[in-house]
Amino acid sequence: MLTEFDNFSLIAFTLALAVGAYFLAAATDNVIGSDGFGTIPNMIILIAGAFLGLVGLEHLKLPIHNDALRMFACAAGAFLCLGLMSVLKAFANRLHY
Repeated sequence: MLTEFDNFSLIAFTLALAVGAYFLAAATDNVIGSDGFGTIPNMIILIAGAFLGLVGLEHLKLPIHNDALRMFACAAGAFLCLGLMSVLKAFANRLHY
């Protein structure tokens, strides 16, 4: 999975993921409001979702050798994970949990 990246791509991917996740977490914290988790927990959820997207891509065994498509799968996994967690939290709040 991550061993297919060369060193520079792996370092660039990690730095871009951390910086991008922080800025996106700050933005989504303002947008989601009380149904969100806060900036740092949103950042952790986005990073975990990005890695889940990458693992899911590898699990499907698609012949993708392009780094841009792997990054797209990471972004899709991150937003799907944050969206699902926010919907579940909003649903639980509406049920007074």
